[in-house]
This record gives sequence, C-alpha cells and structure tokens, in this order.
Amino acid sequence: MRRIYWAILVSFCLTYQPFCTAETLLVAVASNFKPTAQLLAQEFKKTNAIDVKLSSASTGVLYAQIRQGAPFDVFLAADAQHVQALEDAGLGYPNTRMSYAVGVLVLLVDKKYAVANSFERTLSRLQQAKQRIAIANPASAPYGHAARESMQKLGLWHNGDKNLIRANSIAQSLQYVMTRTVSAAFTARSLLPYAKLSDDLAIITVPQSLHTAIVQQAIVLRNAPQREQAHAFVQFLASDAARQLINNSGYLLPALPAQ
Repeated sequence: MRRIYWAILVSFCLTYQPFCTAETLLVAVASNFKPTAQLLAQEFKKTNAIDVKLSSASTGVLYAQIRQGAPFDVFLAADAQHVQALEDAGLGYPNTRMSYAVGVLVLLVDKKYAVANSFERTLSRLQQAKQRIAIANPASAPYGHAARESMQKLGLWHNGDKNLIRANSIAQSLQYVMTRTVSAAFTARSLLPYAKLSDDLAIITVPQSLHTAIVQQAIVLRNAPQREQAHAFVQFLASDAARQLINNSGYLLPALPAQ
C-alpha cells in the first residue's frame, strides 16, 4: 500500500511540480469556495510565509482523488459527509475536522422567467416553459444535492427530466447560464461577485428550509506532506480575520467549537 501511495505522489508531483515544493501547502478546495480560498491563502501567507496552492473540483471528485492517494495537505469540502468519511477511513488527521462556512444556494435565472422573491413560482414557470436548468451533479456536488432536495420537497423533481442539465461542479453550472446554454442554473451565492452578470439575469435565493444546511468542513489529511503548516491553516480558518472574509464572500458562519 505504501508503494502505491508513493507512486501516486511521484506521479502527482511530476504533473504538478510547482505544488510539491517544501514551501508549498497544497489544498484541495471545493469549486464553490475557490475564490474565497484564494483570498484566504493571501492572508495566511502574510503571517506564515508559505505559499498555498489550490486544486479545485467538486467535493466528490476531490474526495476520490484523496482516497486514491493524492498528496493534498488540507481538504476544504462543500459538505460534512465527505470529510467525515475520510476521518472514518483514517485518512484525516484526528481532531482537525472543523466547520468553516455555511453555503447559500441560489437560482440564477433569465429575468423573463423570474418571479420576484419566489423560488417555487420561478422554478414552476421554467418547467412549464420547458426551459433548461443547470444543476451540479447531485451525486458528487453538495450544492447539487441541496438543489435536488429543494426540488423534491416542492414536488418539482422529475427523474429523467431532459431539461435538467447536469454540470460537473457548481462553478460549471454557473458557466452554463452565463453562456446561455441554459435559462437558469443552481449555483452558490459566493460565486456571484466574481461573475460578470448581465442585467437580464435575476438572483433567486433558495429557501434554506427546503434543503439540508450546506455545512462546509475542512480537515488536515493524514498523509499531509506539510502537516505542521496544514494544522496552522485549518486553525487560521477559525480566526476573526478569516471568518470576516468568509462572511463577506457570501457565506453564513457556523458556530465556533467550544474551547
């Protein structure tokens, strides 16, 4: 097993050589959180003098890479379940799992189908008009899972719906509506400040009562090459400066663990 791990490590570092230097912390980050993580990495470097390199994809894809031995130091997931699974499998460092953000799901939609302040009526109008709607794959993307939950709770989820277009990640779902491949897309509120939204798009917030809270968790990985710095980075996420930045980026803040 150890030979397999090192074979994967060598292969990864040959492909991503700049990520595997002694001064670099490699963080696997869910696509919804990448823009915020970039800001956090800059802030962290000011006091720790270490570069943070980000590898971004859907939570499920990153989880699979970690299970296969990818040499990440820290995992910033878009849910708690995948982080718990890594901890249970002995792939996460004990007592480092923490909640760092609570995501907000929105529907970005062509204004001609939007009903102000009503997610249910907007979604119904889109379906009645047989418009295409993008959703991150519910099997691998927590925001996609939350979107499916919301539709199911309203009785608007239909298996095999050809107008429901699956994206690989919440970022790709946003891209689909930005390029008008679809008329609407479920995405993360935190991504919107970094997108150039046109005036003909409306933002409809999905009520949190319709889905399980999107509690995003972090963990230091058991085989972290930069374990000491990885611990410092995860602890940094609970600092006042980091939490303010996360909140300003469109996330809700989870309660801090009791001291």
